[in-house]
Amino acid sequence: MPYRINLDNESKVILVEIYDAIRLADILSFIAEIMEEPYLSLPYGVLADFRNASLTNVFYDDVTSIYQFLKANQEKVQPFNLAALASGKLEFGLNRTFEMMSDDSELPFRMLVTTNEEAAWRWALGSAHP
Repeated sequence: MPYRINLDNESKVILVEIYDAIRLADILSFIAEIMEEPYLSLPYGVLADFRNASLTNVFYDDVTSIYQFLKANQEKVQPFNLAALASGKLEFGLNRTFEMMSDDSELPFRMLVTTNEEAAWRWALGSAHP
């Protein structure tokens, strides 16, 4: 899979590093993995790092599918902050589209899309509990 999930227990952040060209199935796979133990019950924020990824194989309908998947599984997830760190315009734009969809919903997370690594970490840390 073109992603790696790491727990930063010191800062209480789940770091998802996405790399290479990814598709909808890859995104749904890492989301489903985070929605299971040991990640599910952790009161951690999530930082999804798309800086080394290409979303050229992900389309608007895919973003809608991701939203629908999360909406259908929202009862499994406790509230958290999600930061999407992007470097390319396409990666930023698709994440921003998802952010706008999730802003108008009852999904259990607050999202920030940024190109600034420090801002992404600050946002993800905002949901970490001491």
